[in-house]
Amino acid sequence: MKELATSQTPVGCWRLRDAVFAAGIAISETIASRLPRDLDQQGLAQPSGVKSGHIITDQGRRELAALNEVRLREAHHNQFLEAIRVKMVEDVLHMLVIRRAVEVESARLAALRGTEEDIERIEEAIRKHKEVTEAGGHGWEENSAVHLAIARASQSRAYGAVLNLILQDRQVFDIQVGIQRTVGSVAPQEHSVVLEGIRNGRPEEAAAAMRAHVDRMIRAVEGFIANKAR
Repeated sequence: MKELATSQTPVGCWRLRDAVFAAGIAISETIASRLPRDLDQQGLAQPSGVKSGHIITDQGRRELAALNEVRLREAHHNQFLEAIRVKMVEDVLHMLVIRRAVEVESARLAALRGTEEDIERIEEAIRKHKEVTEAGGHGWEENSAVHLAIARASQSRAYGAVLNLILQDRQVFDIQVGIQRTVGSVAPQEHSVVLEGIRNGRPEEAAAAMRAHVDRMIRAVEGFIANKAR
């Protein structure tokens, strides 16, 4: 379709075959000979009147534009995933800065938009997280559940999607918790302070509590990095 769209002249089956080969896709001569007909049947191309030549239709151009948009979104998604992949302790710090921007606003919106069901979901997640951490566990899944429940209560699909991508990385959490425990700063009870702001419908209170929570984690990582440098 891209070959048809960019060509100034009608395109035949063998030229389409060469374009497919150039894209690294191997097809048989039989399939190659059917390409124009298949595109014609889908309304994406049409005979030009020139022997064995075909041109793209308006429908074909729309379909090509849609496919290009999908590929572009996938490329951006992959770039984002690569950007948030943790390779060093310093990268954990970068991720926490991103989380602060997302989660402070999520907490604020949750206080404005959260339902009783949302609040119950956050409460249950906090309870489970406390149980696991008090028993000596890392509580990776339980911690993620708390933060994702708050993002869900914000009713912002964008914040929830970004946070979900970040929290999927177990390595990030393990490094973060390891650092916090090294400096003695694991404080799961801070989740409850955020919840109170949400429960009472006080957006600035919830946002401030979340900022304090993430800032504490940031300070722990910054302290670890400073000690490592010394």
